[in-house]
Amino acid sequence: MTSPLKFCGLLVMICAVSASAADQPQWGERHTRNMVSPETGLPTHFDLDTGENILWTASLGGGSYGSAIVAQGRVFIGSNNSEPRDPRHQGDRGVMLCLDEKDGSFHWQFLT
Repeated sequence: MTSPLKFCGLLVMICAVSASAADQPQWGERHTRNMVSPETGLPTHFDLDTGENILWTASLGGGSYGSAIVAQGRVFIGSNNSEPRDPRHQGDRGVMLCLDEKDGSFHWQFLT
């Protein structure tokens, strides 16, 4: 498997298959796709100025692609590399970012 697209597809499938109950491996809830979450006690608002109800933020560069996938304590986001996190990879290219669900810390990026 040499294609980065195939690798990303495989990665997404593995994460979706092994996801736990609280994970969000796809937009719109896993099975019903009705955009309703069974979670309770969620905040009804947030404030960017004060940080109220915001656990962490992450700069994604000049754009992001699709919705975030949350699985097994990791957040996967398609973005570009306009703000490189890995010094080995420079230039504005597509990347798959993996961040920690608890604090947003960088785990890895994969060039697409």
